[in-house]
Amino acid sequence: RTWERSKLATTLDHLVVATDDEKIAECCQQFGADVIMTSESCRNGTERCNEALQKLEKKYDIVVNIQGDEPLIEPEIIDGVVKALQAAPDAVFSTAVTSLKPEDAFDPNRVKCVVDNHGYAIYFSRGLIPYNK
Repeated sequence: RTWERSKLATTLDHLVVATDDEKIAECCQQFGADVIMTSESCRNGTERCNEALQKLEKKYDIVVNIQGDEPLIEPEIIDGVVKALQAAPDAVFSTAVTSLKPEDAFDPNRVKCVVDNHGYAIYFSRGLIPYNK
């Protein structure tokens, strides 16, 4: 489902599923996804994207890391990230941030972000913000 939603984004030239799991790869190939196998040593999506990029023959100016656990991602969010990076060629990366529902505040699977007055991220946390130790 994440791949299907991502395919609806209008700014992506190439969409790839990067995984270290053969079952995921087989499933994705069955519905037509381009799959790149990566090593199990990747600690996060950023490392997995980097490894997949090394295996691709083409170089890309912009890479969007869309996590597989985002089946409801809005294609407009993806397009917004790409457009933000196109508008700021000196930017290293851009992260999409959406509002949380109150019940998500305690969920460690939902990363929280604090932004400044210009919308730039100050920090991210899986815990409550602010967090009292």
